[in-house]
Amino acid sequence: MLMQLDGGRVYYDLVGDAGKPLVCLAHSLCADGGMWAEQIPTLICGGFRALRVDIRGHGGSDAFPGDYTMSMLANDVLAVLDQVEATQDIHFIGLSIGGMIGQTLAIEHPTRVKSY
Repeated sequence: MLMQLDGGRVYYDLVGDAGKPLVCLAHSLCADGGMWAEQIPTLICGGFRALRVDIRGHGGSDAFPGDYTMSMLANDVLAVLDQVEATQDIHFIGLSIGGMIGQTLAIEHPTRVKSY
């Protein structure tokens, strides 16, 4: 799915049953949410819902003009979480810059992140 933000669109993919605990996955540089394909079935079978977000300039997301900050990237994820109405605490898994996005999200919005 594509979500319009100021300056461009962000792609995300949400699978699993509503009401299940949500795991948000953020990829590394030069990758996209597809890098998590092998983990998705295990998460779903484990009773989770999975959200993959392509960061700006990667995968299905637009390359937004200007410089990016970690706060901007974390806020993109937060906007997607709001879009899919994920108001409960989420579990966050990130690799490389995806891990840094998770840390920023946890620092700046601690009530939204249960674990990372």
